[in-house]
Amino acid sequence: MTIPRLELTAATIAVMMSQRLSDEFRLDVRQVFWMDSMTAIRYIVNETTRFLTFVANRMSRIHDSTTMEQWQYIEAKSNPADIASGGSNTNSLLEDDR
Repeated sequence: MTIPRLELTAATIAVMMSQRLSDEFRLDVRQVFWMDSMTAIRYIVNETTRFLTFVANRMSRIHDSTTMEQWQYIEAKSNPADIASGGSNTNSLLEDDR
């Protein structure tokens, strides 16, 4: 599994979770999805290319539930979600807060 495919899968899961939470809590709020993968963003905003089945299935799910304006890019160094997956230790986290 490639990193772009994993990122696209994560985007699909985010959309499904967002939709489920909105339905369960009857939320009517504008949702924005932030990603630090330009490759996945390019997949999402591309509506003209025919993709292979794996990508096409995820794109279909994303396009059925969101608009292109809901997808935003964030640099990896500014992405708080990367703290947990970046191999940080307690000391480095404490140093960042100073």
